Amino acid sequence: MHGAVTEDDRLLAADYVLGVAPAAERARAEARIRQDRAFAAEVEGWQRRLSGLDAEFAAVEPPAALLGRIENRLFGRPQPVRRGKRILGWLSGAVAAATLAAVLLWPAAPLRPIADLTAADLSVAVLTQGDNLIFRSAAPAPSARDYQLWIIRAGQPRSLGLLTAPETVVSARLEPGDVLAVSLEPTGGSPTGLPTGPVLATAEITEL
Repeated sequence: MHGAVTEDDRLLAADYVLGVAPAAERARAEARIRQDRAFAAEVEGWQRRLSGLDAEFAAVEPPAALLGRIENRLFGRPQPVRRGKRILGWLSGAVAAATLAAVLLWPAAPLRPIADLTAADLSVAVLTQGDNLIFRSAAPAPSARDYQLWIIRAGQPRSLGLLTAPETVVSARLEPGDVLAVSLEPTGGSPTGLPTGPVLATAEITEL
């Protein structure tokens, strides 16, 4: 079967290739691919143009009913799609697909160890990743107490939060000469904004 490809056909082909077509539209597109060579060629053209978005990933076939379940949970009963809004849906789908591909393919910042905060019953490894500090602790604080993290710059301590989990991530950019510290505080942390309990361990950052 041959037929002229309309603007609606082009948008349907694009939605199908991007994976943003509703279930009913996707089924209609698949039927057209089998029956209409011109439409099938349009789909192939979109696949070639957008192949760079997923060239790095192996294809995985989802369960047949998955898309319908997701749509029903997010949007309830399917609503009729007005053709005048199709191009906006296609553009938003294309942007979403490109953004997702960029996030997945963009290399993560390296994870680097920079210090260790150690004392009796305390062992905290400090790593950096971009502008994040990652504190990894081997043991929790004693009962009714919390470990509190500090950065000391030019002699002024500033709290980085509590160390209440095996891994704590803090957004902070270090400078050479900064000192990282751990103090033992009452549950919930220092009430004054400064260390009130014993400072158990410190580490000076000499280079980054």
